[in-house]
Amino acid sequence: MRLLLAGGTGVIGRPLIPALVAAGHEVVATTRRPESLALLDDRGARGVVMDAFDADRVTAVVAEVAPDAILHELTDLGAGDRDANARLRREGTANLVAAAEAAGVDRMLVQSIAWLVQPGAAAATEDEPITPGVVADMERAVARLPHATVLRYGMLWGPSTWYPDAASARSLPGWAAGCTSTTS
Repeated sequence: MRLLLAGGTGVIGRPLIPALVAAGHEVVATTRRPESLALLDDRGARGVVMDAFDADRVTAVVAEVAPDAILHELTDLGAGDRDANARLRREGTANLVAAAEAAGVDRMLVQSIAWLVQPGAAAATEDEPITPGVVADMERAVARLPHATVLRYGMLWGPSTWYPDAASARSLPGWAAGCTSTTS
């Protein structure tokens, strides 16, 4: 399967590429920075420079790659700027979905977040509504495609995340008392 991985140099994209390649997929991965193309190549993907805010470029890349599916792993978390990330989720997603529709790509998987599920008395299901806002808008935009998958990730901690170590992750509100970690 030919896959377009939007966000190939991110925390999820970097380890995802070798796993996809090992599974036999052809991976074309995007980056905003030309200097990151070698990283993508080293991991087994064909890299392409694409700014998700440039609708024309996004449309051209999707048309050129002609993927069987798009994996939307775009984030802007490096500087800890929540507004920048929200803008990418809103505008970048809109551009990616529009490009998919224009190219006839009907499959997209998007990374979302789990902690926006509204509180309830029982364990949440995939059908539970999430708090209205940018993330809900992003999920709704991707859901326009006939074969949309939303993966709601939990909190990520480790190198290159907002929470680089276990101590910073444990400081998060709601850190479960029963969580354990191991170090080597």
